[in-house]
Amino acid sequence: MKPMINCQKLITINLLFLSLTLPGTIFSQTLTQTVRGQVIDQDSKAPAIGAHVIILESEPFLGSVTDLDGKFRIDKVPVGRVNIKVSYLGYEDKIIPNVLVGSGKEVVLTLEIVESVIKMEAIEVTAKKSKADVLNEMATVSARAFTVEETKRYAGSINDPARMVSGFAGVVPNLEGNNDIVVRGNSSKGILWR
Repeated sequence: MKPMINCQKLITINLLFLSLTLPGTIFSQTLTQTVRGQVIDQDSKAPAIGAHVIILESEPFLGSVTDLDGKFRIDKVPVGRVNIKVSYLGYEDKIIPNVLVGSGKEVVLTLEIVESVIKMEAIEVTAKKSKADVLNEMATVSARAFTVEETKRYAGSINDPARMVSGFAGVVPNLEGNNDIVVRGNSSKGILWR
């Protein structure tokens, strides 16, 4: 009879031990918290729209992108010390080490980033347009473009295109003294100028 009592005591002790330790292991969870804040330019205090804010060495990957106000929110960050990295195009990456995340309240940060300056060689962009090119692609011969500024610049033109073009090759002044432009003996009625 004694072995039966010892066996019942042993089972009761095991059940009591399991009932005390099992709920702690089944229902245990890692504590997490929210990290939120704003990313701004250090000099202008303008919000950084689209900046990447990540928790370094987190598994699974935790991160966020800032909205139109430069604000971000990262949920389910494990409690403890974390390193935060901010990256934004045209700005230097910023790492904030050892940010303490506690279970009691959210971590609210204002992160200021510095504009990245890169010294580069000078680039010179120039454009040249040939005066021989005309706006009217249908004109094959006797076409020449000029601007209003050119009529002011050349001596004797006095803001008059007819006087200005009289010096061009193939242009004959009208002998009647009116403002017609005659190019290579053609009629002046086909020429349009404003």
